[in-house]
Amino acid sequence: MDAAAREKIESKVLDDLDETPFAATSLRPLSGGTANFIYHATLKKPLDDGTTDVLVKHSEGYIANSPTFNLTLFRCVRAKLGIRP
Repeated sequence: MDAAAREKIESKVLDDLDETPFAATSLRPLSGGTANFIYHATLKKPLDDGTTDVLVKHSEGYIANSPTFNLTLFRCVRAKLGIRP
């Protein structure tokens, strides 16, 4: 994936987070994993517990390291259900 495509995704993630408690000033891509985009996010405002940095997992309809390999987003729904309290 080229740099312009990665920047577009990062911009989308920042926009999606903007109206949430996880609004971020920056994202730093982290290594590891292949299917998802994983970022270290610095929050605009600390969370109630004082947290200033979080990890953000973002998925597209393809494998992050291989955009031509389509992958359903249903996997994200299953993951979300698995981490509910």
